[in-house]
Amino acid sequence: MSHELHQYGSVITDLLDGATKEFAAKIKFKLKQLELHGRNAAVNVRPLGDGIFEIKTKYDKAQHRIGFYYDENKIYLVHQWIKKSGKCPSDISLIKDRRKKILSGQLNAHLYQSP
Repeated sequence: MSHELHQYGSVITDLLDGATKEFAAKIKFKLKQLELHGRNAAVNVRPLGDGIFEIKTKYDKAQHRIGFYYDENKIYLVHQWIKKSGKCPSDISLIKDRRKKILSGQLNAHLYQSP
């Protein structure tokens, strides 16, 4: 079953616009796998608790993360960051806040279509 990917604002577009070709290819591959396989995608997806998840991508000695959640057959990509310490409570709080606002209609997320 294919899933629709939605992004909050331009969180993924901005990440890819500033990326090297190699890094952008890694991200695009992982997003495509997530789109095609959802929860069964083998692309370093890790649960963060309370129904939110992260995609982990290591590149150039940095740990890049994309935070997302599922809503039926839709996947909402709502935050990206570079992980610098063991825990990331402020990033998790931001993901939860954006999820709450998107689900209540206070924020919009639009369909992400990979280039």
